[in-house]
Amino acid sequence: MVRVFSLSAAAVAVLASSTAALDQKLYGINYDLRQGPDWDPSKCKSADTIAADLKVLSTITSNVRTYSLSDCDVSGVLTAAKDLSLTVWLGVWVSEDSKVYDAEVKAFKELMSAGLIDSNVVGINVGSEAVYREDITAEQAIKYVNDFKKVMADNDISVPVSITDIIDTFVQYPDMLKAGDIVTINQFPFWEKVEADKAAAQFNKRIQPLIKMAGDMEVIISETGWPTGGSATNGSVASEENGATYLNDFYELAEAKKWKYYYFAGFDTPYKEKQADDATTVESHFGIFDETGTMKSAYSNLKFTKTGDYSTSGSSTSTTSGSTDSVVGTVAPGSGTSGTTSTGTTGTTGNSDATTSSTNSDRTSSATTADSGASQLMAASLAACLGVVSTMLWSLAKQQKALIMASTNAQADAAASGDAANEGLLVLVIDTNPAYWFAQGGSAADRAGLQQLISSTLVFVNSYLLLHRSNRIVIIAAHAGKSAMLYPDPQQDDTSGNAEQAAKVNAGVMQRLQQLSDAPLDPAKPNRTAVAASLSRALCFVQKSPDVSEHYIAIMNGIFSAQKKSVAVDACILATEHSSFMQQAAYLTGGIYYKPNDHSGLLQYLISIYLPDPSMRKLLKLPSQDSVDFRAMCFCHREVISTAPTIAEVIAERKANNTAAFITFVPCGFKTKADTVDILLGLQRGGASIIEVGIPYSDPQADGPTIQRAHQVGVDQGITLTDVLATVKEARTKGLTAPVVLMGYYNNIMQYGEDKICPDAQEAGVDGFIIVDLPPEEAKSLSDDAAKHGLSYIPLVSPTTSEDRMKLIDSVAHGFVYCVSLTGVTGARTELPPNLDAFMATSKLPSSACCLSS
Repeated sequence: MVRVFSLSAAAVAVLASSTAALDQKLYGINYDLRQGPDWDPSKCKSADTIAADLKVLSTITSNVRTYSLSDCDVSGVLTAAKDLSLTVWLGVWVSEDSKVYDAEVKAFKELMSAGLIDSNVVGINVGSEAVYREDITAEQAIKYVNDFKKVMADNDISVPVSITDIIDTFVQYPDMLKAGDIVTINQFPFWEKVEADKAAAQFNKRIQPLIKMAGDMEVIISETGWPTGGSATNGSVASEENGATYLNDFYELAEAKKWKYYYFAGFDTPYKEKQADDATTVESHFGIFDETGTMKSAYSNLKFTKTGDYSTSGSSTSTTSGSTDSVVGTVAPGSGTSGTTSTGTTGTTGNSDATTSSTNSDRTSSATTADSGASQLMAASLAACLGVVSTMLWSLAKQQKALIMASTNAQADAAASGDAANEGLLVLVIDTNPAYWFAQGGSAADRAGLQQLISSTLVFVNSYLLLHRSNRIVIIAAHAGKSAMLYPDPQQDDTSGNAEQAAKVNAGVMQRLQQLSDAPLDPAKPNRTAVAASLSRALCFVQKSPDVSEHYIAIMNGIFSAQKKSVAVDACILATEHSSFMQQAAYLTGGIYYKPNDHSGLLQYLISIYLPDPSMRKLLKLPSQDSVDFRAMCFCHREVISTAPTIAEVIAERKANNTAAFITFVPCGFKTKADTVDILLGLQRGGASIIEVGIPYSDPQADGPTIQRAHQVGVDQGITLTDVLATVKEARTKGLTAPVVLMGYYNNIMQYGEDKICPDAQEAGVDGFIIVDLPPEEAKSLSDDAAKHGLSYIPLVSPTTSEDRMKLIDSVAHGFVYCVSLTGVTGARTELPPNLDAFMATSKLPSSACCLSS
């Protein structure tokens, strides 16, 4: 339980000896040195009272645990415990005030000087739920425990040290697990709204994933218990009967599992009610003994009886109803003493024992299934997602409120101007493939990463639904080998239903994720993430898995569809490497592509960058893409093309495979120079083997009316050969890998300078030239200079070219020869020339491939 430092009052309790005792001893008991609130000068128990208390506790345990070294004098506990042969687990309190920790260290050194830190002290925890309460961060908790270890080492003290917090905190911050020598956790099924006779099974279910995360580290239960009186809005039923039921079942479970634990608590603490700042009154009633030292009747009459089978690991096998096994996320208020308040949404899953979202002071629970491999790891990682959702909602409340208000005002302004805001549809795809999330064997970082993604996504979805009453949401899972709908498209008819709808989304998503995790992966199948299927359904997704080259065409078809329908595709990349697919999708559709460096801030990125709709983004300063990886996928090998192939390599590969090369043409500057870059990249995505780029010219006598008009568009814009080279260079920086051939007339080359064109073209990423009006007799100089710079000079032959002239053309050609299949000018064709076969037979050259122009 959370130890109290807030102001409160309570009377001094005079404890009497109790003759009643449990019929079995418990492993350990939590003991509070407080008897009054902060403002009471007599808030701490006297040495005599402590001795009397411990004498009572010695009848039911051999181990006690405390919370602080400086709040009250712990020396009385250490002295009395030694006299009664009790071991002591000490607590070091930490809070947002660093002076509290300094006081704890000072008190510890004083205890060392007094010779009280000896073998009777069996462990020390630094902090108790401090991260859960948000008093400190996980990083600060780790810093404190490392600092305290140093204090001990400097004084030759060897005692196990841990951080104590709730299970969900360790799931969210796995680095905290390894910071201590052992792991100590607090877990109260009471706060998960389960029935008392099912609580032990729920405890077992909740702790098993953490035990797996801890690996070889010992896990000790530092706090668990059940109140015997009082009330709590978000808790279960508090009564002596239920308290005895839980103690009986937990004792049997712990015995079967051989767990070490410290039951909460030894005595009732009435002072907590006097300083509580909410309606929760159960905090004072967790004691096995009341404040006078009398054992409560339900406990004094308790005869421990085994009621469930706890002999196996994993999910509990006790005979509980199906409703407990179907818990997907439950809430429970914390100790109510951290001084933090918040608001949130609460909903149900059709099971009265399970709710799906909570206030910030709520603890959480999630059912997991015993499975194998990556699916089991995924199931374990789903624990506590909704609890993290509620915590994030609190910690980001101010930022979200400001953003939501700005969005709403923008919509109101649009409506006022007669431009009514349209309803929003957000289609969200989540990569849930456990084969990729747990590719490294299910490390703690992997588990925390998936949990962070799900919880951040749910808060993001909640925020989106609150932006406008008409907003709708669809969530799809790109899973192993399939695309699964996590949530259908809900219609929201009034503003008041938004909070309830958000809760339904949370519950539905978690339930479907749990179902997906229940299904083991088939090792005989590739289990690739169904990106193409999901993108076809949604045109948007968040990807962690690597790009799958087989999906390239399907994904690009989806991107083109999105582009036509003016659907912006946003991408938030959580993988180690960038996704070229998603870079291209976001760039072409006007969406946002971003790869955050710090995944712990995922929610902030989602809210700040992706939440505003495309119409609002022009008002905001959002991340832009400095560069886009437009590398294509090789159709033969289904791999990303990292190095641009040369013309010769393309032709050689096509000849070796007896397949045709697809050579395309586009004049530079049509309709604008910027459009040309996108067209080049689009041609590459469409499968172009080689791309010819036309140099705008005022008198393209060899071209028909269509290309002449396209040339004139470029001429009217003043596009020169220098601009053409710059366009190719820009396209290369954006991922163009297909060979590029400049096609034009010699006047352009002569004006630019034949001595400069080859080195400049090489530097820009050009692969060759087709000069329509340059006779082969005059081409040797340009051909030789091109070859010197690794470029191809590509001459032309036609049906009227003689055999001798073909040999001359072949002597200056590099890469291939451009075979014009028809005499006359260029233009569209509805059919191939009738004499094509004969022409191809006669145009075979000794050393050059012939590429047909039809």
